[in-house]
Amino acid sequence: MKSFRYVVVVLALLMSVSLVKAEEVKKGFHFQTRQKESWMEILTIPMDILIIHG
Repeated sequence: MKSFRYVVVVLALLMSVSLVKAEEVKKGFHFQTRQKESWMEILTIPMDILIIHG
């Protein structure tokens, strides 16, 4: 089950990164100022998944 959890976290990270990239394309250079916020959002998503599956 641990390997499954790892896979879920990796998938969540990949999805988050692609979502952030899409946001970056939409917002252009405004992304630079939001970068720290976005990384915090990315980090909270796998944590939520771990809590749900844990």
